[in-house]
Amino acid sequence: MTDALPDPLSFTARALAARGALVETHGAEAVALLPPALGKALHAPEELLVATHPREGAAAVACGIGSPLLERLSAEARRSTPWALVAPAADAPKVSHATALAGRLVVRNGLAEVVDAAVGTAVYARVTMAWSVEADDRYEGLFAVELGPDRGEPAGLGSLLDVTAREDDAPPARADAAALAAVLAPLAGRAQRALAAASRDALESIERRHARDHQRMTEYFAGLAAEVGAGRRKVDPAVAATRRAALVAERDARLRDLVVRYTPKVTAAPAAMVFATLPVVRVRLRVRRRKLDRELRVVLPATAQALDLLACDGCDEGTARPALCDDRLHLVCERCAPQAQGRFACVACARPRR
Repeated sequence: MTDALPDPLSFTARALAARGALVETHGAEAVALLPPALGKALHAPEELLVATHPREGAAAVACGIGSPLLERLSAEARRSTPWALVAPAADAPKVSHATALAGRLVVRNGLAEVVDAAVGTAVYARVTMAWSVEADDRYEGLFAVELGPDRGEPAGLGSLLDVTAREDDAPPARADAAALAAVLAPLAGRAQRALAAASRDALESIERRHARDHQRMTEYFAGLAAEVGAGRRKVDPAVAATRRAALVAERDARLRDLVVRYTPKVTAAPAAMVFATLPVVRVRLRVRRRKLDRELRVVLPATAQALDLLACDGCDEGTARPALCDDRLHLVCERCAPQAQGRFACVACARPRR
């Protein structure tokens, strides 16, 4: 269940308390005793009375929307990334279900057979990213990236990783730091592709406005140039040429300014992370391509009706229909190898070994 946003006074009180202040709330006001370092950082006295909308003549500091105090606390909150590690109550998948799904895995240019399966646990992550695009205007929003073990991508967990959508509170859990780092390994590449999709409308809008203003500017100066020497009074050709050259120079300068104005700056950063320890079934497969073979592990997490997507060795994108390269049996997605027939150029083989 999604909680409502806190009111400015509650947010201010909690933010001050989280930074070491002693805070007491009384109705529409809060009294805070700030540590010296916090008071200096917020440009506030050590004894602080705050209110959303202070009464006229009152000694309280405003903390409403747009107030300097709320803006400073919000900026401080955005500098950190909150995270949680939970263990939702969920039953382990059935081994028979996992092996049946694994037996139907499509390898586009090879064969796959089930070796064995085992029940265990794995760490999954949902990273919420805050993005912004700045040009002549500012656009911003949120998108989420879900990550699984072995660089996989969960395909059917639904809202299990979204703790704000759950009716019950998942208990906290513990996990090895190496496991948390491993599940985040493909974040950069997948977040970059998700960012491109999330910011597409904003970038297209900026491009349209740039093209519109470019056309208007060009037509405006073309009209001015046409008026040079067009009146009844004759103008010396050399003077007319000088005026036209000056107009062209001014037009080009303004068009360059448009380029600077409409060049977008796109940024994204983690806003929140949730790690969930879930029961899973890991199925070991043997895949073959011509005379080569290798082992492959697929994962079915709790509550899911589909296996995690496998990570492409070329771009880290998730795929349910991998192809195998001929030299080292890399897993390659449909984007890196649209045609799997015959010998194709493997993106993973082309990279230097790490």
